[in-house]
Amino acid sequence: MGYPFLDSWHRVGERADLPLTGGLPMARKNPPVIHDPHNVPVRVVDQIAAFGLIGGNVHLSLATNRTTTDKDGSPIDEVIIAARLRLAPHIAKQLRDAIDQQLALASKPTGTLN
Repeated sequence: MGYPFLDSWHRVGERADLPLTGGLPMARKNPPVIHDPHNVPVRVVDQIAAFGLIGGNVHLSLATNRTTTDKDGSPIDEVIIAARLRLAPHIAKQLRDAIDQQLALASKPTGTLN
């Protein structure tokens, strides 16, 4: 049985529309081997807390929301930085293109309406 949320999963470089180098020419004839240690943490991201262009690189601070309570039981909403990305411009474009492609797939209707 397949996993529906992985139907469009692929590694960058497996498809011609998502080049491994983000459109930059490669110095080597063969693409590099991608290793996945299967122990890199998965981060839940609820918002982009900060972003900017520093030193020619795109900087993104990704955050998750957490609700706790104070000593009186009143709720406290917190924003916790979950990850920071520092991307060269061509990698930021590759990330944007991959996200755009997945959002386009997600917006296509599936099945029939009852």
